[in-house]
Amino acid sequence: MNQQIVDNLFGFWEEIADSGGFLGRESDFKFSKPSGDSWPSKVFEVSSETDLTKLKEGIKNGTFPNSIGVHGGGIPEQGLKDSGFTKTSSINAMAFEDVDGWNGNSEDFGIVPVDSVEKSKVFARVASRSFGCEVMEATVSSLYGHPSFSLFLGKHGDDYASCGIHFLDRNGISGLHMIGTLSEYRGFGLGKKMTLFLMRQAKINNSPRIYLVASKAGERIYTKLGFKVFGTLESYSL
Repeated sequence: MNQQIVDNLFGFWEEIADSGGFLGRESDFKFSKPSGDSWPSKVFEVSSETDLTKLKEGIKNGTFPNSIGVHGGGIPEQGLKDSGFTKTSSINAMAFEDVDGWNGNSEDFGIVPVDSVEKSKVFARVASRSFGCEVMEATVSSLYGHPSFSLFLGKHGDDYASCGIHFLDRNGISGLHMIGTLSEYRGFGLGKKMTLFLMRQAKINNSPRIYLVASKAGERIYTKLGFKVFGTLESYSL
C-alpha cells in the first residue's frame, strides 16, 4: 500500500507540472521544476536503474531540483544514501480504506471552491504562508478547471484561513493534498474541517480509497478520522 500512496503523490506532482508547463522527463526519473524553486520542486520516480551520478551533476548545475522524493525503505533510498545524498524529511503515507461505508460529513463548513483568478491568488497566498514555501499564483491558476483537481479555501469569520486540494488520479483514487492553515488560525479545527470536506469530495467521486501524506502532527488528526499509516515518503537532497 505504501507504494500506491506515494505513487498518488507522484502523480499529483506530475499533473501539476504538466499543467503548469514545467514537467521534465528523463529516461529514468521525472522532475517538476517551476520558476524560482517554488512549489512543487521535486525529482520523483527514481528507481534502482536511475543514473545517480547524472542526477547529482544535474542538481549541481541547476537542471534538476535539489529535492528527491522516494518510497521509504526501497532500493532507491539506499542508493541515494550510498551516493552521498542526505535525508531531509520523513513523512507518513496514510490511507482511508472504507469510503463507501463512510458517512462522516455532510457539511460544507463554509469552504468554497477556487473558481476564479482572484481566488487562485488567495489560495497561493494561504498555501505559501501555511507551508513556509513559495506557491506561485500561476501554478495554482493552471489547475483551475483541470478535471483531476479541485482546490478549496476555508474561512474563519470573514478571513480566508485554510486551503486544501482534492486530486483524483488516473486509477480513480483520491489524494488529499496541501491541507494547510495559517498560523494565526491554528487551534480552531480548520484543518480537520478541510479534511472532512475533502473526504466528502472523494465519496462524491466514488473513490474506493483516499490517500495522503502527513507529518507527525498531522498523523494524530488523520488517525482519529480513520486513516492508517502504511509507510513513509522520504525526501533527500545534496
